[in-house]
Amino acid sequence: MIKVVGINKSYSTTAILQNISFNIPDGQIIALFGPNGCGKTTLLKIIAGLDKQDSGEIKQLERSDDSDLRAGLVFQDHRFSLLPWMTIYKNIELTLISKIKSKKEREKRVDQIIDRLNLSRHQNKYPYQVSGGLSQLTAFGRALAFNPDIYLFDEPFSALDYQSALKLQQQFLSLWEKEKKSTIIVTHSIEEVILLADQIIIFSGLPAKILDIIPNNIPRPRNLEQLGGDLAQGIRQKIISIAQSFLI
Repeated sequence: MIKVVGINKSYSTTAILQNISFNIPDGQIIALFGPNGCGKTTLLKIIAGLDKQDSGEIKQLERSDDSDLRAGLVFQDHRFSLLPWMTIYKNIELTLISKIKSKKEREKRVDQIIDRLNLSRHQNKYPYQVSGGLSQLTAFGRALAFNPDIYLFDEPFSALDYQSALKLQQQFLSLWEKEKKSTIIVTHSIEEVILLADQIIIFSGLPAKILDIIPNNIPRPRNLEQLGGDLAQGIRQKIISIAQSFLI
């Protein structure tokens, strides 16, 4: 389990995060839902070690060493997350160069990831030669290659068209079901949190505070048909009721 404990963050005189605390149980997907600019991405960066909090801490329980939390990040816009002069294959391999010195072992690992993501037909193409969905799937592949303690996704589906986003969400769920690695996903989509998350954390506007944490008890594995069921409708109404202050 990873614990986020009393995180506070300000930039200059502007308070961004105020006493943010929640748990990330092993094998759960946590969704951060809130208005634009309320600090959700800042919180991801703090968890990833890319930014520093003013106070509070990130604890990884039951860890046998003092090494930093290993986070696999996938950002919103696939156009900026991949190197355009490298093929799909080489973009994924790049993550492993500093970890696996043996080229043979490195290529074996990349081949496994390419196979898991069904990217074999596209592995020698460049990012500009494939769809946005395939580019973002490649970004997922880089996160997989890193073998992190936790995945941190910053609106990974929002730059895609509706159908591509739905397809990629289902591909992600299929991958996640195989290893059930702890994941935090930032999103503005109610349908997305209902489909993906085990817990939905509702943030206020600045300074960001947690308004509520909603459990999602829809059985797994999940599919799109469940979005129309009674459980999904109840979660949807609760999110809208809590978040109405920034949805208006």
